[in-house]
Amino acid sequence: MKILLTWAEFHSRESLDVQNNIAEIKIRAERKIGEFSRELPKEQGFAHSPHDEENGTKTYILKSAGIEPKTAYRYEAIAAIPQDKFEEHIQKTKEEKGGFALVVKGT
Repeated sequence: MKILLTWAEFHSRESLDVQNNIAEIKIRAERKIGEFSRELPKEQGFAHSPHDEENGTKTYILKSAGIEPKTAYRYEAIAAIPQDKFEEHIQKTKEEKGGFALVVKGT
């Protein structure tokens, strides 16, 4: 029985490590999208012009990528965090019991 529990604990920890790695990749990807999103050309005049597609505006580009404006805004907020503070937060979260897996499940 003890061998079975040890095996289960090992795989549980391994699974948590995998979840944490995935969560870190996800937050880094969201930050990168936010960096790109901030640089997109903003609409001039009416927000939803029939020429959005032709003009390559931010709204059109985000929509074509399947990103909602609220989501893009959140990603931009993540990107606005200074790099050193962002890395510090990543490291701190990794060191805490449960790491990213608990943070991601709470969002």
